[in-house]
Order: sequence, then structure tokens, then C-alpha cells
Amino acid sequence: MNEFFFPKSIAIFGVSSSPGNVGIGILENLERFSFKGDVYLIGEKGGSVMGTTIAKSIAEIPVTPELAVFIIPARGIPDKLEECGKKGIRHVIIESGGFSEFGKEKETLEKEILNIARQWDIKILGPNCLGTINLENGLMLPFVRFQKSFLEKGSISLISQSGGLLHDILLLLSCDNLGVNKLISAGNKLMLNENDFLEYLISDPATS
Repeated sequence: MNEFFFPKSIAIFGVSSSPGNVGIGILENLERFSFKGDVYLIGEKGGSVMGTTIAKSIAEIPVTPELAVFIIPARGIPDKLEECGKKGIRHVIIESGGFSEFGKEKETLEKEILNIARQWDIKILGPNCLGTINLENGLMLPFVRFQKSFLEKGSISLISQSGGLLHDILLLLSCDNLGVNKLISAGNKLMLNENDFLEYLISDPATS
């Protein structure tokens, strides 16, 4: 589970220079919270944003990132997940929506993703989530923009299915000056669920 909280390198799929692109929110969060790892941007149109080049595919990245974050349309995820598997990426967060939360007919797409993940031994968080936060190292992966004044570092860690609920709980904790450490938005829990993260947090020395 460590790569979900302490990755040395991250690839963000779905970034473009278009105004309103949600992938830029992840990049801004990582910079705002001073994440020190390497961040690679992937977007089919290429270009650059915030001074960082956007690669058109993961194949253009010279190294194998430890963690990939998807914020792309749901239908495009199987192909990109297959590319990650071939690249050697074994930890993926799917923040995109458009899956079983929209109805039974979307379960086929989730099953396809799960089969690809098992084929390549990829661990998946999500889909339909805000990913992970770790204030120990500035890892801030939600596409929703957070301000540093909104979060105080402490020893409380949270797991929530709902990203919206997680956001509201953080606001309440901030109002009471209660510090947080690690946060997980689990979304649809296609592969990993609260039990997996509870087991990790129980042995985490920074979480009380």
C-alpha cells in the first residue's frame, strides 16, 4: 500500500492546457503542498502547463512512475490501464466517474478494468474517488483544489467512500484545529476497500 502514500514519482493521465481542465487541479495541489517527487503529465493533445511538458502517452516517459492517477473519460481507461501494465506501473488511482454509480450497465466496464488489473498485478483505488492525501510528504491527489490553510498536520487519518463527505469532514476538523495525516477517498471500491486501508493505517506510526 505504501506507493499510494509515499510514491517517488506520479503520472497524471488527463491533463491538458485547456481552461477548466480538472487534471491541472491535481498538479496545483501537489505544488501547493510542496510534494518533492517527480510528476509526469499525460494528455493526448500534448503541449505544456505550468511550465511542465505534457507527454502524449506513457510510452514517452523515460522512467516507470510508481503511481498513476487517471482523470480521463471512463471509456478510455481500459486502454490506458493496459499501457500502464506494459510500462510496469503497479499502483493506479482512478478518480474518473462514469461507472457503476450510474447504473448496472456500467458494471461491464468495471469488470474489464478489474480483469486488466489482475492480469498485470495492478492495485486500483477507486474509481469515482478523490484519491489519497498524505500531509507527511505533501501528497495531495484530489482534483478538487485545497488550500494549505484548510488543513493542519496531525495524527488523525480518515477513510471515506465519498469524496464530498471527506471534504466536509476536513472542514469541520479544521474549524476545531484538529490535525490530519492521511486521507483516503475509496469511491466505488472496485478492488481496494476500507479494510485494506485500515490494515495499513493501524500499522502506520504517524496515525493515532
